[in-house]
Amino acid sequence: MDVAQKGGQTLGQHIHLGITADAIERGGYEYVFLQDLSLSCARVGTDSFRYQDIINNAKIISKWIKVKSPSAKIFYENTWAYPANNYGGFGSFEKFDEAALRGSRIMSSELGATISPIAVAFAIAREQRSDIQLYYSDNHHQSEYGAYLKACVNYLMLFGGEFSGMADSCGLDPEKAAFLRNAAMQAVRR
Repeated sequence: MDVAQKGGQTLGQHIHLGITADAIERGGYEYVFLQDLSLSCARVGTDSFRYQDIINNAKIISKWIKVKSPSAKIFYENTWAYPANNYGGFGSFEKFDEAALRGSRIMSSELGATISPIAVAFAIAREQRSDIQLYYSDNHHQSEYGAYLKACVNYLMLFGGEFSGMADSCGLDPEKAAFLRNAAMQAVRR
């Protein structure tokens, strides 16, 4: 398993990062998850022609991955909407989520990737359990509960099925973690 992550970076910026190049060049991956900024896929969802550079940069990364890991299955993460900065400039969770989902569909189609519906799981959790804090104090990045939810969605994308009764809560409140696992299953089944 390899991870090339640097916060606040677009996929276009990752093209020029040594940690990303090193990870891709090692190759031999079965699965790769690509996460762009939430705003990137939402912008593509509002005007894919205006933001063609976002699509092109994702294609560069995807093609590079396929050269080094030809049989890799690529997942494009439909990243979560957030309340900071007037919901990323979209004015509401709903508008942000809609734009991000449209953009994720465009991006996954362009990349030949499968969408990992993280934003859908976040929306389910926000609607059903407002007592679970999914966001860090900046109201933008994921909290430990948001990170757990994202991990649950990606786990299901890889392994399918359901979580067993023995699923680990990773130090979180067990009842809230169980709810988040259920929200992840709902999102993946949609």
